[in-house]
Amino acid sequence: MRTTSQTGAISRKLIIGTSIPVILVGLVFGWWSFTRYQHQRARAAWKTTTLERLAGLSLTNEVISRELETLKASRGAGDHQQWTGESVLV
Repeated sequence: MRTTSQTGAISRKLIIGTSIPVILVGLVFGWWSFTRYQHQRARAAWKTTTLERLAGLSLTNEVISRELETLKASRGAGDHQQWTGESVLV
């Protein structure tokens, strides 16, 4: 038969034995969430600046069409035909 002091010791060991893994899982999850948040924040800052830079580099269809028409209009006879423009290669 168990006495009351033995039952208390078992329940304390059980509480400590289950709380340690729960705390460790909580710490691992917290660290994972923190690092994920940091990476997302850095990516968001990078994405904003990069999209602005790429938007300045991209050409619209209008610019390309205008340059293509210029190349077509300035076709020379014989060996002096232009096949390249600023952004278009025919």
